[in-house]
This record gives sequence, C-alpha cells and structure tokens, in this order.
Amino acid sequence: MQNALNRMWAVPKAARPGLPAAYARGALSVVVLGGGVLAATAASGLGATLHGILPPAVVAPVRVVSIALAVAINATVILLGFRVLTAKTVTVRQLLPGTIVAAVAWQILQTLGGYLVRTELAGTSASYGLFGIVLGLLAWIYFSTVVALFCAEINTVRVLGLYPRSLLSAMPDDTALTPADRLALTAYVTTERQKSYQNVQVTFDDPPPPPPPPAPPRADPGR
Repeated sequence: MQNALNRMWAVPKAARPGLPAAYARGALSVVVLGGGVLAATAASGLGATLHGILPPAVVAPVRVVSIALAVAINATVILLGFRVLTAKTVTVRQLLPGTIVAAVAWQILQTLGGYLVRTELAGTSASYGLFGIVLGLLAWIYFSTVVALFCAEINTVRVLGLYPRSLLSAMPDDTALTPADRLALTAYVTTERQKSYQNVQVTFDDPPPPPPPPAPPRADPGR
C-alpha cells in the first residue's frame, strides 16, 4: 500500500522512507486500521444489537445513527492510513474527497459481507461454512483494497491535475497528448529517481507535421 500511494503521488524512490521506517509505518497503519475496523464494526452492529431491546419507533433512528457513526470512524481511519502511508506532505483537504468515498464504500462492503454471512452461511455445515468464510474474507480483502486504491487515485488525480486524459495516451505512437497526459508521463519517469543527487528531466519531441494533402489531378488538355 505504501508503494502504491507513493507511486500515485509521484514520490521519487530516493525520497521514500528506508526499510526500518517503512516497516514502522506499516506496523502503525496495521494498528490504526485494525482498531478502526473493530470500532466501525461495533458501531455498525449497534443498531442490530439493540433491535430487540428498544421500542420499534426508536430502532430505525438508532440504526441510522450507528451507520453514520461507522462511516465517520471509517473516514477517520482511512484518512490516517492515507496520511501515514504516503511519504509526502498531504493535507486533510487534499485527502478528504477520496476518503469520504472510501468510507462509504467500505461501509457498503461491511454491510454486504455481514448480510451474506447471515443469509448464505447460516445453514451450512462446519466444514463448508468455514470454507465459505475463508473465501468470502479473501474476496472482501481484495475488494476493500481495490476500493481504497481507486479512492486514493481520486485524490491524486484531483490534486495533481491529472485530467482530462486521452483514451489513446497508452498507445506508443499516439501524439495527441493532453497537458494532463504530459504531467502523468513525466511523473512516471521522475518517480523512478533512485538517488537524491540525481537529476531527471523529461522532454517531448514535437510530433511531425501531417503530410500535405494530395494535389488535385491535372486536367487533360486534349479533352
């Protein structure tokens, strides 16, 4: 995750933390994310726990408040994760849009995962139930990671101005590059800077002029 975020924010390899600092950041993020997941799960399940205790008129508002509290916890945890795992000074304002989208999406994944466990795995045997839980957990981790990366890209694209992009910019021979395409291609190169005293410059050759239009056919004077 550190490597992905640093690459998104175009942090050169020479400016990234070394091995001990990287492991320290990773351990801190595991503690923060793990505690946040537990807190968000507890807040999300608060309404379901109090379903049989509170009066029916109060159950729905309590469920809404518990879900909102879980989303707020998710947003705080994701914001801290984005900040800790990025070896670049980024502000809360820069991280906020992607954080909000990620918090809502993460809550949807948690709710969907809990629903599938309650409905699809409730009547299964011990062997098949454990097998289904393992596969479901792997799928949930995969989708959570994909969501987090896409939401992190929302921040980088917005802050670094990497839009609009050409759909054909990935083609080697495409010359119709937008300014955002040039920024992105420059970042791909400068991110690979290995030494602090190394200078990397990126230039683009002007595309060749289009060929002149064919000359009109000359009229035959004998006709």
